[in-house]
Amino acid sequence: MMVMFLNIMWKTVMKELARRNNLRGYSKTGKSEFSSKYPFSGKIYCSNCGAKFNRQIWGTGKYKKGVWICANHRMNGEEACSQKAVIERKLEQAFVRAMNQVIGGREAFMNKLFDNIYESIESVEHEYTQEQINERLEELQQEIMSLVRLNAKTGLDTRAYDSEYGQLTKEIERFRELRQKLLDDEAQKVIRIQRIDELRQFIQEQSSPLERFDGDIFRRLIEKVSVKSLIEVTFVFKTGLEVREVLG
Repeated sequence: MMVMFLNIMWKTVMKELARRNNLRGYSKTGKSEFSSKYPFSGKIYCSNCGAKFNRQIWGTGKYKKGVWICANHRMNGEEACSQKAVIERKLEQAFVRAMNQVIGGREAFMNKLFDNIYESIESVEHEYTQEQINERLEELQQEIMSLVRLNAKTGLDTRAYDSEYGQLTKEIERFRELRQKLLDDEAQKVIRIQRIDELRQFIQEQSSPLERFDGDIFRRLIEKVSVKSLIEVTFVFKTGLEVREVLG
């Protein structure tokens, strides 16, 4: 059922997915030109004010360590946001524990993933189907062509012609927007299913707990990290799954 569903939608959304990938600015290496050597970059958010966290280095010599701090707190002080900095190493350790929660409770998490898959498959309510939209657009194009021919042949009243032509073009624009919205929704549906399947495969293939932080796994699976406090974070997976962890 899943394979059939993906095959049906595949052709209609692949062009849109390719277009979106092209907007990301990939370099000749195949990696985004905007990617960072720090896996947490752009993914850590403050739950107090919503600002992103920036990386800084504290200390020197053997006491040197990476920390992540709320940009709002750093720029505007305690009054703007009271969130404290979190130590990078503790974030890495918390991610390992979060992943091991998922791996250790794979049966429960797999059930959640399958529930998410079926939720993703459920159709979003649209006023028209793609076929109906395309048919209506073709009708409107024909109506405009007929109007133009009639005007050329009989010389319609200018005001009446402009009014009718304007209404038709507005209707065309409306249906084009509806078509794009439908395509966007279907593309998001496919992306979500792909992300769920990627996490499902990872859980199935992982035979033992993670022993150390892996930046590639973090980038692949995590959408963002919400810092609740100095000692609590929530890892939000790209599937929508959320796992809370304490910063030890």
